[in-house]
Amino acid sequence: MKILFVTHECSRTGAPIVLLNLIKWLITEKKINAEILFKETGDLLKDFEEITKSQYYYHNPAIHIPKVFRIILFPLGKWRIKLYRYLLLLRLRRKKFDLIYVNSASSSKILNSLKKYIDVPYIFHIHELSSGIKYSNINKEFDLALKNSDIIFPVSYQVEKLLIDSFFVPIEKVKVIYEFIDDINIQSENKKILKEDEYKYGEFIVGGSGTINLRKGTDLFIAVGLKLFKNVGIKIPISFVWVGGDPKSIEFFYFKKDIENLNLESKIFIIPAVENPFPYYNSFDMFLMTSREDPFPLVCLENAQLGKPILYFKGATGVSEFLEKSDFCEVEYLNIDQMASKILKLYEDKELYNRISKYVKSESLQFRTEILGNEIFKVIKELVK
Repeated sequence: MKILFVTHECSRTGAPIVLLNLIKWLITEKKINAEILFKETGDLLKDFEEITKSQYYYHNPAIHIPKVFRIILFPLGKWRIKLYRYLLLLRLRRKKFDLIYVNSASSSKILNSLKKYIDVPYIFHIHELSSGIKYSNINKEFDLALKNSDIIFPVSYQVEKLLIDSFFVPIEKVKVIYEFIDDINIQSENKKILKEDEYKYGEFIVGGSGTINLRKGTDLFIAVGLKLFKNVGIKIPISFVWVGGDPKSIEFFYFKKDIENLNLESKIFIIPAVENPFPYYNSFDMFLMTSREDPFPLVCLENAQLGKPILYFKGATGVSEFLEKSDFCEVEYLNIDQMASKILKLYEDKELYNRISKYVKSESLQFRTEILGNEIFKVIKELVK
């Protein structure tokens, strides 16, 4: 079976990581022949290139054109890029794929372009909620991509509801496939890098992670820390550590500036994005999910498998769909006081801490690559008959 996988980017973020794990598993366990089309590159590009023999680059189609033809076509100016992409699409059509698997709403335009030339079943894996679709200028392309897809995988029931209610996707065309992780990678990471400097970080670390922006609620992460320290004082051995973000970005600058203006440099820390975040996650004592909107954050699964208690805002993320049995983990939307109070309870009450830790870890085990990978492969086999 030959499948073309399309990824919108290769950043070290949820959707590309899930796709990378899936392709690895399908190649190893189901012996599929996988090829990849990249819309954009990123930190994980080499990881993707290592697992398949054939890759195609939509952002730079010239790479697939012999140099002599590129020289001949150079006078065409901007039109040559369109010609290069047309030739790339013709090349992909000749590959005779059995199925095309498109990852992320951001790949909508590519899905629609492929559909014009390659008549095979299409799977569309949606990792976004309303803001990720509305503010990426893909509305028209996204509507068409939904129609061009044979089956759509939303990553949570929250995303499924959006597709059905706002985009009028027939319910029979939708199957929820939660995000998933490779637990072997996580369990092998035992180093607790921040615990090596307990004098600096204290005995109890409240962790957060991700890109720095309004959707991720990095401002709320700081606000929760500020509320906690105003309530109990800064001498309490608790610190807040955010892992992620580009140190060259304006968002990173203002994150640090806010901390400095609040005189909390000794209590709230930011560590730029790292290739391997698990030694940092292992150092956390709990995880704070401050996102205003997040379909099914992979970072919560990763921390849950490490037994880190999680707090999140009600109605904001898909986390509630795997931690629904616990009233403690959920906090009223944007209720900073309640979130700070629950952090303190986890710090002071070891019995409560151990109970929540055990609970989140046990609930996370259902989201392993092999379990969800088999669900996906069942659908693939149904489509490729």
